[in-house]
Amino acid sequence: MAGIPLSANQEWRENWRTVLAAAFGMSTGVLYLYSAGTLVIPIEKSTGWSRAEIGMGLTVVTIITVVISPLTGALIDKFGARPLALFGITLFPAAFAAIGLTGDSIGSWIFHWALLAVLAFGMSPATWTSAVTNLFDRSRGLALAVTMSGMGIGSLTIPLVSQLLVEAVGWRMTFFWLGAIWGGIGLPLVYFLLRDGRSGPRDSSFKETVRPPGLPLRESLLSRQYFAILGAALCFTFVAMSFVVSIVPILVWQGVDATQAAALASLFGITAIIGRLATGFLLDCFDARVVTTIAMVLPIAAVSLLWSMPSVITLAALSIMIMGFSLGAEVDAIAYLVSRYFGVRNYALLFAISGSASALATASAPLASGLIYDATGGYSLLLAIMLFPCAISAIAIATLGRPKEFGSG
Repeated sequence: MAGIPLSANQEWRENWRTVLAAAFGMSTGVLYLYSAGTLVIPIEKSTGWSRAEIGMGLTVVTIITVVISPLTGALIDKFGARPLALFGITLFPAAFAAIGLTGDSIGSWIFHWALLAVLAFGMSPATWTSAVTNLFDRSRGLALAVTMSGMGIGSLTIPLVSQLLVEAVGWRMTFFWLGAIWGGIGLPLVYFLLRDGRSGPRDSSFKETVRPPGLPLRESLLSRQYFAILGAALCFTFVAMSFVVSIVPILVWQGVDATQAAALASLFGITAIIGRLATGFLLDCFDARVVTTIAMVLPIAAVSLLWSMPSVITLAALSIMIMGFSLGAEVDAIAYLVSRYFGVRNYALLFAISGSASALATASAPLASGLIYDATGGYSLLLAIMLFPCAISAIAIATLGRPKEFGSG
């Protein structure tokens, strides 16, 4: 029998440790994304590979993620998030460090990225958000926001640390040290602090967690609202990842110094954290459709600034800050929308499938960016293309309709 629903303050007092561990897990999971921008140029100079070939590494890992994410979600719904989190936080950093051992052939490069994808099983955002969603109801939006701020912390620290390491030890050892740093911190945090209300030796000392009901899986998967959320996630992620992966090369192409470009890229982290926390608070207070639609319109302004006024440092910084704020808001909002429109009965699987849609966009973004650069010698066409998916995603969310009401116990 379900216990008495906790207040927002009680939820935080009992479960803040899980949020902390999950946030760092999210930070570790984006190592390969936020280090890519600073690594692509030194790898190109060292190996002679084209930027499209280098981008194939990200493409391979995200395509594999598309395949295994639904399985990850199903296992989380069945066994809980903690076992998968421990698996991922142990092996993923080691696999990332091993990319520095890649040989001189592009085949070796692709193999190491494929290995990373397989050993990243359990590092899906569905793992970390599922643990938090099962423990929070009244303050779910803010709890998800704090959890996903881990990605903002990653985007704030990883580009700068990566650039410093590249200059100090070269790109190969950069992979090793990034994996060692994030893995060395993440493993003890997850082992000692993370629980999900379902698994782990510490759970018996906590009160029973209330889990609201949800729609049956088939009804959720076939609903118009779920298709709209998937489409919005796919379109927005293509824009966001094209921007994130290409921002340093774009700024260098526009005439900005590489070190300064990496410093500007770190603004993603600051504004993503602000965007997530602000959005999490707003999602708990206002209509989630309105909050999310606004977040998905903002990138139009960010891309327009970078496209129309190149080499203006202040405007480039403003563009990055707007995109960072929007990126932080969107990921949190998608997780929140899935939990509110369909409940938590099959949350991990449903969110993992939406993550697969995002992974498709993530897979295509670096490849498309590299191909456009190789074909045109610049990034003007890429910036122009980015404008249209933003509008599509905003319209999809704005027309969702109201969610069903699920009891809280």
